[in-house]
Amino acid sequence: MPVRRFLRLWRERAASHFWAACLVFIALFAFGASLAAAHPDSTKDITELIAQNFAAKGLLEAEAPMQAWIIFSNNLTVCFLLLVFGLIPFLFLPHFIIAMNGFAVGVVIVIAAASLPAGSRVLFAAAGLLPHGIFELPALFIAASLGSFCCARLTGALLGKSKPAEGEGEEKNRWGPRQTALFAAKTFLLFILPLLIIAAIAEIWLTPLALKAIL
Repeated sequence: MPVRRFLRLWRERAASHFWAACLVFIALFAFGASLAAAHPDSTKDITELIAQNFAAKGLLEAEAPMQAWIIFSNNLTVCFLLLVFGLIPFLFLPHFIIAMNGFAVGVVIVIAAASLPAGSRVLFAAAGLLPHGIFELPALFIAASLGSFCCARLTGALLGKSKPAEGEGEEKNRWGPRQTALFAAKTFLLFILPLLIIAAIAEIWLTPLALKAIL
């Protein structure tokens, strides 16, 4: 399938779910950050739980290449779950996972920056998120869009509403489970995997440099 045609198909089928995932993440990020700012003692347990999770995976003791691999594996698992949970109709669980991630990131950023001067906290958040987040977050949102698209297709089929609206074309009318699975697999390989690889490398080598420049 030519790349241009593939991108057109993705825009038609999954782009709306992508932007929905973005909005969900931003909303819960803001909520988590606000909650952590207002009640820091109550939200410290979340950061400790996340730290314990990464420590259990050996991230803190590993060398840089292994750290990148652990981060990549963790993000790959999350993206895979975002896609798999989309096979459960009606619930749109991928957006729920994105919401939890957004909330956790908001809490962690605020707690981590709590000891810094107020004027440095925004810069700290940018330095801690942007170098790898500009690759990692789109990968998560694309995975969520695929999962949500599959969920919408399954839900529509179960409700007897799987036929597209009038004027959407015969190609879209014929899109069944096989086409949906191939579309999801190609998107995963062409976009999600490369973004996760770059994100893991950036998080280990670029993000610490950005944080050192701020601190």
